[in-house]
Amino acid sequence: MYSAKLDANSNPITDTDGFYVPDKLLRYTAMERESGWGNDIPELLRNENWNYAIFTTAKQYQQGVNQAECLACHKPLSDRSYTFTLKELSTAK
Repeated sequence: MYSAKLDANSNPITDTDGFYVPDKLLRYTAMERESGWGNDIPELLRNENWNYAIFTTAKQYQQGVNQAECLACHKPLSDRSYTFTLKELSTAK
């Protein structure tokens, strides 16, 4: 995850696709799935057996992250294995 690059008025700069232009690295995010990982997550949020984590820029696991935010954001992507970049990942392999 990166902070958004800001213009002289402290407004985020966007590229031609409308996405923020990345600036400073803030943290790393990761997702992984293992059998049974979703068993204790309510169906409303469950993303099959996916779990999410955040790491610092020093690549240390960041404690106390609310996974519900990750689960809720990825939940609508059930037809794409809960990943935003499934097409890109499939093409790259």
